[in-house]
Amino acid sequence: MGETTETGARPRLRHCTLVALAGERLAMIVGDERFELEQVQGTRDAFLRMKRYLDGRHTLEEIAQRSDVSFGSVRTIVGQLEEFGLLRRERPAATIAAADFLERVERSTRMWRAQIGYHRLFGMLERGEASRDLIAGLLLETYHFVRLAPRHVGAAIAHCRDQAMAELLCGYLADEYAHHGLIAASVEKLGIPREQIRDAHPVIGTLSLVNMLCEVGRASSLGYLCCLKLIEASPEDEAGARGAWREIARAAGLDADVFDGLMRHMRIDVGAGHAGLLEQALARMPDVPADAAHVAINHMHDVKHAFDQFHDQVIQYYTDMSNYVPRLKVDFFSL
Repeated sequence: MGETTETGARPRLRHCTLVALAGERLAMIVGDERFELEQVQGTRDAFLRMKRYLDGRHTLEEIAQRSDVSFGSVRTIVGQLEEFGLLRRERPAATIAAADFLERVERSTRMWRAQIGYHRLFGMLERGEASRDLIAGLLLETYHFVRLAPRHVGAAIAHCRDQAMAELLCGYLADEYAHHGLIAASVEKLGIPREQIRDAHPVIGTLSLVNMLCEVGRASSLGYLCCLKLIEASPEDEAGARGAWREIARAAGLDADVFDGLMRHMRIDVGAGHAGLLEQALARMPDVPADAAHVAINHMHDVKHAFDQFHDQVIQYYTDMSNYVPRLKVDFFSL
């Protein structure tokens, strides 16, 4: 049990998130399923070395040679992964049923949103390790991200070839157009004047995230709607967010209402159903072209990683005591 003799096979893992647990244990999260891997023999590092070759390009023998793990161990591990349904099973088809596509996107959204939440920035916030500047920086960059939303929504509308999708996106643009003022209200509660907020310049991670969404909007309407599914708050998110942000405020020694503007923005977005735009767009479609589905999922995955970069940049800039807060533009007279 748990062994495969198909030595010519080139196994590929389904997309997963690996989370280090105590000792040598690992958790593997695939969609909304969680598998805990306990050490029986070997080390966690040996498993991770082997895992990198489960990419559909290497035979079992090649995996064993390159990872310095015995062929027997590789065969057993791959067999167990297959038994649990963790290996990719490709079924070539011209179309994918819309219901299947939505179900897979929903599960992946939960996984990737959780992965975004694993970023060390949120651990710092929860443990009360984030400085006032870092909290202000996160709010400032969130303000910029919301303020610049018309750029990527506009790009998506301009390149959308489906009239019904374009109308959905026009409604989304109208909803989001002035929401940055709600975030600015939270920034002001940290003592930064509105004029300085308006004149502030975003860090590169924020601009990169916005530009990536612009590119997705130009390249794939379906991909753009998938990305909105990832970045827009759901009712479940709103339910736990208020208490979480109040606890962050308490841990940082801030007034309990400092994040009220942020929460109001979330509440309005949830009420408008922004996280459900993809479902609305596909309601009249029985299936989705497979090529378009693959492209859309890849865009969604890239944007997930762009959020990691965004949070990296927030930490990098706003923990440097020499940097200006808010960030200033560099103009001709600055040279």
